[in-house]
Amino acid sequence: MSAIFAPGVGRIIDRGFGSRIFTGSAIIGSLLLALLSMVTELWQFYAIWIVLGMAMSGGLYEACFAILTRVMGAKAKQAITLVTLVAGFAGTLAFPGTHALVGIFGWRGTVLSFATAIILIAAPLI
Repeated sequence: MSAIFAPGVGRIIDRGFGSRIFTGSAIIGSLLLALLSMVTELWQFYAIWIVLGMAMSGGLYEACFAILTRVMGAKAKQAITLVTLVAGFAGTLAFPGTHALVGIFGWRGTVLSFATAIILIAAPLI
């Protein structure tokens, strides 16, 4: 779903609505993760992941890099390199951290904790 919606999101970013797309995707993604933590049926899991894929089209690397390129122009290369470095480091910490959280809270609590972190930390920072 992310790949299907990415071209449309890119056109919206090109029209100058990048920060709204990026922030909105974080907020919607957070709400969907919270819903994901409450699923009881397989169809609910798939339905949420389909819509979550749509939100990801506006909140992952491609959208971030498009926004940085639009806003920073020729200086975007440094920003993109920094984002890639920080995100890679964060990913390195996220895998063992997620494993530890699942051991303590289970998968539902872990997903809910990520939803909370996105809405309270990531979205305001965007």
